[in-house]
Amino acid sequence: MLFSATKTLMVALAVLGFAASAPVDLVERDQKVIIGYRTMEKSKAEAYNKQGTVVWYTASGVQLGDVVYLTPAPGEWKAPDSYWHCVIYAEQSKWLTAKKAWIPETYDGKKLWYHPDSIDSYLKTVEYQTPDETLRLSKISGDDAVYQLGIPKAMLGKTGHLGLMATCKAKASELPQHAVNYKTVQNAVGTPQYVQHGPPAAHLSSSNILSFSPTHPHTMPPITRAQAKHKFPDFLPEASRDASPFALRQPHRTGRNTKLVDWIVLNPGTSATYQDPSDPITRLFQPIFEQSDYRYYLTLRRSCPVERPQTEWLMLAWGSADIRNKFINSAEHQSLTEILATWASERLVQVSLIDLSQTLGAAFDHGVFQTQYVGPMEYYELMAVYFPEDLAGTHIKELNRTNPFNLGNLIGSDVYPLAGLTDWQHGWLDRPVLYQGQRTLCLIYFLRWENSDREHEYKNFRVTINGKIIDHWEEFMTPLRQNRMLGYESQHVSLLRQSVGSMLGD
Repeated sequence: MLFSATKTLMVALAVLGFAASAPVDLVERDQKVIIGYRTMEKSKAEAYNKQGTVVWYTASGVQLGDVVYLTPAPGEWKAPDSYWHCVIYAEQSKWLTAKKAWIPETYDGKKLWYHPDSIDSYLKTVEYQTPDETLRLSKISGDDAVYQLGIPKAMLGKTGHLGLMATCKAKASELPQHAVNYKTVQNAVGTPQYVQHGPPAAHLSSSNILSFSPTHPHTMPPITRAQAKHKFPDFLPEASRDASPFALRQPHRTGRNTKLVDWIVLNPGTSATYQDPSDPITRLFQPIFEQSDYRYYLTLRRSCPVERPQTEWLMLAWGSADIRNKFINSAEHQSLTEILATWASERLVQVSLIDLSQTLGAAFDHGVFQTQYVGPMEYYELMAVYFPEDLAGTHIKELNRTNPFNLGNLIGSDVYPLAGLTDWQHGWLDRPVLYQGQRTLCLIYFLRWENSDREHEYKNFRVTINGKIIDHWEEFMTPLRQNRMLGYESQHVSLLRQSVGSMLGD
């Protein structure tokens, strides 16, 4: 299914950019970096030049609130030919650490764009509690090819939050032609909206990438209908538990035909590189996979979610509860517990279990994460769906058989939009989590997409049959809502499969 056969696979997070003239993310200028460009009337541009910084003028539009709007590259804001163009610089250290948030068009059924009060309320529900000190990001409404950055009034000034400087010219061609990559800016929460043409390829640091495959790039995922938070999901603290908090959850199933996933979240991640001999997880599991039972029934995946590359996931996928129980009673499990306990001294470590054994209608009936070879890159959405803790058994039974519509299973086998979803599994987390301050049950969907563009095609595909408009993604969401869904969040990963027969491969 979602993961390959029995060996450790490292993550490739590769982001495809749009065609621009050799743009870069940040360009230094005497400890200043370009953070965007602004287009305005000549008189206002001259005021910028006179002050040497951004001057406050009430915004003509309020998509992201009453802020100063910038675009990633010069000349991207549609304006009369008489308008001037300005390049905006910030102090590099201040820019990198400034709070930033992607603003969705709607959130929890409430429209945010063009509603400043709603945007402020939204910002207070995510990581950042200070709207006046948070930079806002989104695509430009009505222009599906350009992103924008909004700077609140409180953050302006040469000596303010960003240390802003500005230079304006009559023509955009007279300015630096560097494009800022808003999709990969640091210290940002939320998910970039899908655009038809994105920013330049991401220049992620090695600490955020475990393995990189330049021949298989992927764009950032389209926006989901709820933004993934810092803790994904937000596990409740356990007041009492007999075993170590870093031990795998105690067995509750037996038998060889079960599908269980131990999900370990590390925040921040370990920055381990592929098959690093000094990495304790590599050293622990290499000899384990030399045993035939583990080779057949266990898959280990490590990944960094695209939305939160500083976070690392370890996933132990089991096709047999008996083999998992054998591992829990072994010295190797004790070693894993000790590794996690050591890591917990300098990072957050959370251990949970996902049980996929009761779900019905999955694409394939083999052990979880075991699938046919579909190429070196796999792209997944991990979707967490939240329900009230008192959810009735009748609702749970119905949700166990709720799956998205699927047409294909081999990547590249069909160009029809609905074939972009090639596989899925879903199952329940073994313990309640917090969602918007409420204790909830969490249903996890593993959705394997051909790539992020195909995901966007699928979720936006509409077809008219006998005069009726059919929206297959909405038809998937409808029974979730009917069975008391409170909301959902998604994160994405790109996974690099290794060659068959390698020590840590398939």
